[in-house]
Amino acid sequence: MTDTNKTKTRLEEIYTRYDILMKEFKEDCIFHKENMETQFNVTMLSSKWITYTSEWNMLYRALEQKRKEIYRKLYQYYRLESPLKISTKAELDLFIESDPQYTTIYQECQVIKEVIEFCKTGVEHMRNKAFEITRFIDWQKFINGKL
Repeated sequence: MTDTNKTKTRLEEIYTRYDILMKEFKEDCIFHKENMETQFNVTMLSSKWITYTSEWNMLYRALEQKRKEIYRKLYQYYRLESPLKISTKAELDLFIESDPQYTTIYQECQVIKEVIEFCKTGVEHMRNKAFEITRFIDWQKFINGKL
């Protein structure tokens, strides 16, 4: 029972960190034409989002490994030790995938995959932001007759 509570807490922590990332992304996406000098740190922003992607990938790999270990243990239990007579792979999967410990870690893996996709989107957006800034500067030069 305690292990399930720990993983639920971990899942809540993942959601909390995801929420913080989304707020941070909104801040990083804002383009202020009055504050152009700080806008040129797009490379730093891209680097930050690449780092986030890497960190979440490492967490995903660790949890995915743990999920596979839990699956293996449950598989062995239901195949060899369980008093239930399970005859098909579908029945076996049904029992394994309905196990609370397995379900929780599977959920965590799915949420982390979503966070990774979000971080990848952040990287792409930061890269595109550099082009937007360049286009904005060129447009300002054009309007002011300097281009």
